[in-house]
Amino acid sequence: MWYNKKSYPQGKFFWAGKKPYFIANIDDAKLFRKFNGYAISKRLLDKFTELKIRNLIIIYRFVERNTIYITNPSTFKTKGILVAFGGHSQYILPLKNWEVHNTDFKDDPKDLPVVDLEKWGKDVEYQFVGNTAVPVKKEEIIVTPISFQQSLFL
Repeated sequence: MWYNKKSYPQGKFFWAGKKPYFIANIDDAKLFRKFNGYAISKRLLDKFTELKIRNLIIIYRFVERNTIYITNPSTFKTKGILVAFGGHSQYILPLKNWEVHNTDFKDDPKDLPVVDLEKWGKDVEYQFVGNTAVPVKKEEIIVTPISFQQSLFL
């Protein structure tokens, strides 16, 4: 997932079964020491709301430590701290508000399409082929009335 007409990677969005997930890798450099937490872009949370993605599970994966941090968008918005950073707003969620698990998490889908956050839900739709989302461009369909020929058998 990318945004801002530039390649700023955000993470992966996918469905597993009937549950939506957003997963991103983190490391020591991504910890906001002042707030002792990890951040998510406000634009990203707003897009999830705009697209009416319900029951989203957000997973931050610290690969080197075999640790995952789990939360949801409402926790980010209610317990997070909104700050301007890097030219855009971000919610920083302190570590005490994350569910933490020491586990190796390797089962996220591979080869997902790159989703442009600004266009997601507007110019491109995604359909699933197996577990992989495949982009499908929306086309304008012009509806014209078709002349109707009466059946000879009436």
